[in-house]
Amino acid sequence: MSLRYRTDAMALVLERVPATLTLTMAALLVSWMVALPTGMISALKQNSAIDLAATGLSVIGRAMPNYWMGIMLILIFSVQLGWLPVSGTGSWQNLVLPATTLGLGVATTLTRLIRSSMLEVIRQEYITTARAKGLAERAVVVRHVLRNSLISVVTIFGLQIGWLLGGAVIVEQVFAWPGMGRLMLQAVYTRDMAVIQAGVFVSALIIMVLNLLVDLSYTVLDPRIRYR
Repeated sequence: MSLRYRTDAMALVLERVPATLTLTMAALLVSWMVALPTGMISALKQNSAIDLAATGLSVIGRAMPNYWMGIMLILIFSVQLGWLPVSGTGSWQNLVLPATTLGLGVATTLTRLIRSSMLEVIRQEYITTARAKGLAERAVVVRHVLRNSLISVVTIFGLQIGWLLGGAVIVEQVFAWPGMGRLMLQAVYTRDMAVIQAGVFVSALIIMVLNLLVDLSYTVLDPRIRYR
């Protein structure tokens, strides 16, 4: 029983799970939309100005704390430009800033992983053979280089899911997003141990399920992998 709300702690947490999952899925979409093209271009144009700029921005972005990035986005797009709401829920516009804040942190890591994985695969002999057989460069990159590069990237991506849920605690507080993370942070302030325990349990369950889905995705990326 929650000491603050005087009701079942697990029910309180489960009420907030849809909001947190919505934010997390939107952040994952943002991270892949940014990281995939950026990492591919960096790998295909190694040591160029584009590559150096993308690598430098990914390092800087990784060093930025979530709460600081969120505040900067609020100052620019909400206070100065007035394009997006500052906080709360209600429409897709309320989701843009928190999802971007959370997704950019993951995108910085994925960008470097995609770049390094593609550079490693490009040097393999079967890529040289594919080009020698006359395959178009786009087919070589998409069907052979990118697909074989994603195995290691997806593995690290599964580990980033826990980082996303942890970052959601701060991001939800900054943007007043009514999710599970904000509830747990408020429970820490009020020492509501039942809510904290329920939140940790649900978070661990979500991480386990998502990592299982990541493991199962290996068979789609590489047909040679089979689970028996």
